[in-house]
Amino acid sequence: MTPDARFEYKYILDAFDYFRIRNKIAIHFSKDDISRRAQDGRYLVRSLYYDSYAYQAYYEKVVGENHRTKLRLRAYGDTIEGTPFVSVEHKIRRGKLIFKHSTRVSTSEYLHFMQTGHWEGDHPVLDDFKNHIHRTGVVPRVIVQYRREAYVARGPQNVRLTLDTDLKYGNAKQLFIPTARLKSDLTRKIILEIKGLQDDIDWLNRFIRDQDLGTVPNSKYADAIEHTQHPLWL
Repeated sequence: MTPDARFEYKYILDAFDYFRIRNKIAIHFSKDDISRRAQDGRYLVRSLYYDSYAYQAYYEKVVGENHRTKLRLRAYGDTIEGTPFVSVEHKIRRGKLIFKHSTRVSTSEYLHFMQTGHWEGDHPVLDDFKNHIHRTGVVPRVIVQYRREAYVARGPQNVRLTLDTDLKYGNAKQLFIPTARLKSDLTRKIILEIKGLQDDIDWLNRFIRDQDLGTVPNSKYADAIEHTQHPLWL
């Protein structure tokens, strides 16, 4: 099982910054194929996150643990009928590096797993996901949904930039609950993420500096917990 290792930086924007930066993106980036095909250039992302009953993943994030892990199931639709597959993902942070293990399953195999706790297929990521759940006792906690606008760098460095808007959150034990049950993020913030295999690309550093961007610790999952649930210190 070979993970996709990358650096990942996040920035929080308001509406003014969003439009300002969108106008500058074309210098170095072009929309990816999915965004070009999507209505309004944005596609839906919905993720179901797992955590322990004691909110271990949440607390590790908010206290800034350098080594932490996160399980999620991700779909690119809000109904099971309109979603051809579910992405099974295990993300691991080791300092500044993010390692992402992922694979896809059919929606019928997703349903089988949710009912039985076992996958029908055989794949290292599926085995790792299942074993982590059985070992740690984590359970589905919350849904995060948003509209994503994705860009890829024109150069050879394999840099990806995304703008996430219309964030919504909801308590859930499964992926495909009605959107009406989700709560909108009242801050109306927009999340810019830049992901790449290197963190010392000159043109990218200049782009970030010219846009006066400052990285901020931000987690959609932590935001979702704080919007929908009540960890002990909130």
